[in-house]
Amino acid sequence: MAADMLANTRVGFIGAGQMAEAIARGLDKAGVVPANKMCASDVNVGRMKVFESLGTSVCSSNTKLAETSNVLILAVKPQVAEKVVTDMKPSLSKDHLLVSIAAGIPISKLQDWAGEARIVRVMPNVACMVGETAAGMSLGKTATPADSDLVTTMFESVGKIHVVDEKLLNAVTGVRYTCSLASTLTRITKIVFCILLIDLEHTQVHFCAHVFQI
Repeated sequence: MAADMLANTRVGFIGAGQMAEAIARGLDKAGVVPANKMCASDVNVGRMKVFESLGTSVCSSNTKLAETSNVLILAVKPQVAEKVVTDMKPSLSKDHLLVSIAAGIPISKLQDWAGEARIVRVMPNVACMVGETAAGMSLGKTATPADSDLVTTMFESVGKIHVVDEKLLNAVTGVRYTCSLASTLTRITKIVFCILLIDLEHTQVHFCAHVFQI
């Protein structure tokens, strides 16, 4: 990752929930993006105060966020994502990279909502909160190799990330939510069968192995 690209990166969090907080903490701790080059927007005042305590700025609106950030992380609940992004659309351009961690929303919809913004879809799991995520990443049609490198560097601050075809993203990240230790072996057995059924590529098999740390 070129140092000048990181130097010019300003990250805006659309939604300041716990997953967004974990990513922000990881970016700052790893020195990838310092807290003073991050900003967050959320309707929850309490969550905004949490981000302020990290040393990040807070914005009064998502429009303001788009004005100050060139990398936007969509970290809102899926049911409100369409309204949030379409409301921002007039403020988005090809100079914005929109990284969605909202579950279940395909790139095609995100692109329709966001207009010219470049899209990357990432599905981290809850282990992100302890720096051990196993994330899948799919690129939109206008996303560049540099975008892929940037997002990889960012999410490696909270674990591992692998590029997968979007059609496999939900299958691979079906283990997004934690499972109890008692059920882990059963789930491993199921995932092995899933690998055989959906014909995951070599790198995606390694992704599953990282999820289970096997």
